[in-house]
Amino acid sequence: MLGLSQGAVLAYAFALHHLEKVRKIAALFGFIPQSWQQELSNRDLKGKQIFIAHGKQDKIVPIFKARQAATWLTEHDAQVTFCETSAGHKIGVNCLKSFGAFFRSPN
Repeated sequence: MLGLSQGAVLAYAFALHHLEKVRKIAALFGFIPQSWQQELSNRDLKGKQIFIAHGKQDKIVPIFKARQAATWLTEHDAQVTFCETSAGHKIGVNCLKSFGAFFRSPN
C-alpha cells in the first residue's frame, strides 16, 4: 500500500484497521494523527514493513510528524525504514532509490 501526503494518512488508516490485508506500507510525506495513536495503541505490527520518506524542509507536513509516526510504529514492532531528504514536500533522489529497493525486496 502506498500513499502520498493525505494519501499516506489514508494508507495508514486502512492498514492499521485491516492488518491482515497489508504487508508493506509506503508513506511519503504523511503522518499518523495523535488521536489514532492512542486509539490503536493495542495494535501489534510485528511483520509489517513500513517505508517512510519525508523532506526536512516540508512546510505542508512538518518532518516531526513523520518522525513521531516512525517512533510509534517501531514501538509497536513494525519494521520501519525511514528516509529523510533535504527537500520539501517531495521525494528526494536518495529516498526514491530506497523506496524502489523497499518494494523490490521479497520480504
